[in-house]
Amino acid sequence: MSERVRKPESPPNVVIVETPEGIFRIAYGRHDAPQNPEDVKGVDAIMLESGMLQYYLNQEEAIKEFPLLYESVQYKNLIKEAAKAKQPIYLTDLDPRMEKAILAFLLRTAEGMGAIGLYLWLLYLLGLKVITKYKKITRRDFLKLLAAAFFFGTQLVESFTYPREGNIEEDTLTRKINRFLINLNENIHPETNIVILTLRNLIIAQKLTTIAKELQQKIGKKPEIGIVVGARHIGIEDALKMSKEERMEIIKRILIIPALEGLREGIATIARFDYKHETGQWELTEFYKDPNLLELETY
Repeated sequence: MSERVRKPESPPNVVIVETPEGIFRIAYGRHDAPQNPEDVKGVDAIMLESGMLQYYLNQEEAIKEFPLLYESVQYKNLIKEAAKAKQPIYLTDLDPRMEKAILAFLLRTAEGMGAIGLYLWLLYLLGLKVITKYKKITRRDFLKLLAAAFFFGTQLVESFTYPREGNIEEDTLTRKINRFLINLNENIHPETNIVILTLRNLIIAQKLTTIAKELQQKIGKKPEIGIVVGARHIGIEDALKMSKEERMEIIKRILIIPALEGLREGIATIARFDYKHETGQWELTEFYKDPNLLELETY
């Protein structure tokens, strides 16, 4: 079995992907709303999206920044329950750097404004033709305008379908449309998604595969790992199903892009935290490198 699965007993925001290495329970959430601990109940380990942390720099930085996660709205309740259940928490995310996030925001804003302008322009020209018969619009011109409006407007439309309140429900029509637009934008808008989504999804998937192999040796069975991420990270599903060779090839191609060299720092780092009931604290218990990604740090 290697396909994504929605089990009837699973929470509505959970998708399960099984690979030869492990069972991955992907729990989609919103960063501004509490994550339900039931989403990852019974798993052998949990991975939390942590793109805002520079945990990968060294062990001291990882210990210093980990508390930011259990102070967050999304993770607070989940981490509290993970401590009771003795579930280890892994950090595997890539820091996209603030300038990339700012760039994405500016581009999206510009695209949104461009979409509105193109739509208004299209309506104006159509109205001008009907009312004054001053100018005729050929079918080719109309299709060009429509294609341009579509291209610049897809991210704006995606934002309208993003779940802003309540729980994420994978089986709803709105979420299915949202998924379609996320996949579409990853392909036609690499300028905003290649780091913010695509590269991070691939890096997370590669590290999770390594973690699953290690856990299988420790616990003697195929592990189930809970993956808690934002609703836009659906690309993790396909990234997990890729072969290691396919994932690594795409990662290498992305990192060749000029201006992305700085993202190589700590790209292979994996950090594991376990809750110690003796001390009542989460402690860093493992800090190591994914062997497949390590070569990319100094490439």
